[in-house]
Formats: sequence, C-alpha cells, structure tokens
Amino acid sequence: DEPHLHDKGLVNYWGYNTLGFFCPDPRYAACDRSDPTAVAEEFRAMVAALHEQGLEVVLDVVYNHTPEGGESGPTISMRGLAEAMVAAGHSVEMPLLPGHGTTIEDMLDTTWADWTAEVAAAHDRLGGRSDRIVVMGLSMGGALTLWSGLNLGDVVGLVCINPATMPPVPEVVEMISEMVADGTEIAPAISGDIADPDAEENGYDGTPLRAALSLMNDGMAHLADRYGELTVPLLLITSRQD
Repeated sequence: DEPHLHDKGLVNYWGYNTLGFFCPDPRYAACDRSDPTAVAEEFRAMVAALHEQGLEVVLDVVYNHTPEGGESGPTISMRGLAEAMVAAGHSVEMPLLPGHGTTIEDMLDTTWADWTAEVAAAHDRLGGRSDRIVVMGLSMGGALTLWSGLNLGDVVGLVCINPATMPPVPEVVEMISEMVADGTEIAPAISGDIADPDAEENGYDGTPLRAALSLMNDGMAHLADRYGELTVPLLLITSRQD
C-alpha cells in the first residue's frame, strides 16, 4: 500500500498501481502465485477459453504513467539506475516531467508536448557535459525514450524498461474520450504491483484522463509506425512479475 494510505490507516482496495501495464496481478491467480510464468500462462488460458465460447476479451488498461510522486518526484523507480550510472562515472539527468511529483491538479492540463519538451531540455543540459547520450526510461518514460531515439541528436543508445509502446484499442480510447466529454477529469487510480514486500510506491490518488489521452493519441499513436526507423542499439527489459 502507498505511504499516504498507511498514514490514514487505510489499505489500497484494488492493490494495483502498475509499472508494467500488461502484467497480470498474481494475487488473482489460482495457480502457484510465486511463479510469474505460470500466472501469465493461466491468464492466456483464460482468454483462450473465453474465445472458444465466443466471448470477446477487452483489456481495460489505465495509463497513469508510473506510480510515483510525492516528495521524491518521478525518481523512485529510476533512481537506482541513475546512481549506478553516476557510480560508473557517467553524467546523469533525471527530468521532472510536467505534472509529475506535485499534485494531480498539475497533471490535468499537461500533454505529450509538455513531456517531450522537458525531455528535450534535459537532453540539451546533458549534451553540455557529454557528446554521447544514452536515454533510459520506464513505462511512459519508455515511450519518451523511444521518442528521443527518433528525434534527438547525439543519442547512441536506448534502454526501455516495461515501455508503453502501443495505444490501446480504439474502443478504449473512445470510452475515455467520452468520459472526458461528459466532464470526468479524473478516474480512480489503480495501485501496487511491486513483488518486493519492502518496496514502497507513491502515486496520485487518481488517473488524469486528458493527460492519459494525450499519451495515447499524441504520443504512442504517432510513434507506433516509426519504431522501424530506429538505428541506435536498444536494450529492452521486461520484468517477469512486477
């Protein structure tokens, strides 16, 4: 559970604030929950069984970026990698994306253009100290990493960790668009999929829908057809459980 819930004596009912949008939550599995491969196979078998009965399966994915926020901003999950890079003698930039690490109200009006502008600014700052840049990103940061490889100079490598790469199916985008049109700005947050019981995640109490739509429509939808243009080395890391 998130620290702010602990402070209120509450628990996270949903228990899912994901860093990997398509990872099944092992707590809902009937198989060995300690085996992430078995959990994934059970989910696939469930979908196959439903398809055999003529039932369509829709994955409702809520993009709330990464479950990070509060006083540490967006550096919780990436800080270990940044510290490792510093220890290896490299210069590091960890940009605070607009709308992140403050309050959810600050997130409501932010867009893909705001986030890419901050990434470009961090790239320029780092370029003043280095002529070879490797970009690393998690989740939505993975999408921004791929954008960097396609649009920024001096990038010689990319590291994507559980990246958000493809927009959801049109029906999901349409559903969220209709919610926004009806005046819904914030949807309930979904929280907590870190397997380490000692790990803590921080995040907003809700999902800003217009910002999520911008990630889908302005970000991933335009990137999806361009991945073949990437020419720099790419390291793709996908966690098996979290």
